[in-house]
Amino acid sequence: MLGTAVFLYPFLTIGYSNYMSDTLREQATAMVENKQAPPTETKPFSRGLYPEPVPSSVEKPTKGKVIGMLEIPSLQIKEAILEGTDEPELAKAPGHLPDSVLPGQLGKSIIAAHNATTFRHIDRLQPGDTFTVRTEQGIFTFKVTGQRILHVKDELPDTAYPALSLETCYPLDALYLTDQRLFVETALVKSELKSEKVRKER
Repeated sequence: MLGTAVFLYPFLTIGYSNYMSDTLREQATAMVENKQAPPTETKPFSRGLYPEPVPSSVEKPTKGKVIGMLEIPSLQIKEAILEGTDEPELAKAPGHLPDSVLPGQLGKSIIAAHNATTFRHIDRLQPGDTFTVRTEQGIFTFKVTGQRILHVKDELPDTAYPALSLETCYPLDALYLTDQRLFVETALVKSELKSEKVRKER
């Protein structure tokens, strides 16, 4: 009985994820396309080192809440992002690690997803590839800088600039829990903050 459950788990995960993704995608689209706060003209960030980051004062979302949309056209990914990386979140959609900064803030934000669902092909992302994350704060474009494989107990280095890591179990074709993780590393290359209110919070 236990063996059957273990065998069926990946397929049940895939089915549940597919079932939930449409509903969550609609929620994320409604949130990031809020017409009451349209994007304003992007202004150069005064430091000149990286695009303007999201203020650190932005309030952290509650666990399980839709916080944005992840769009990777080259992998045909357009999925809602939930706050949290526990099984209740990852069974539905990619999740933002609460201990990391929000996408677009200074430091490294981490978005995780199962290797059997959304992130089954993220190893195809190569340096120079770009994708976007849309949140209530704005639209953020990230460029891939490389990949790394770490043990679950290894520490992922933080950054002094806005960055984002996509995380999943490794190897990608494993139909079981593994003790290694693949990280696709990226850096923020374009920032379109959504409103003057967000800018003034800096």
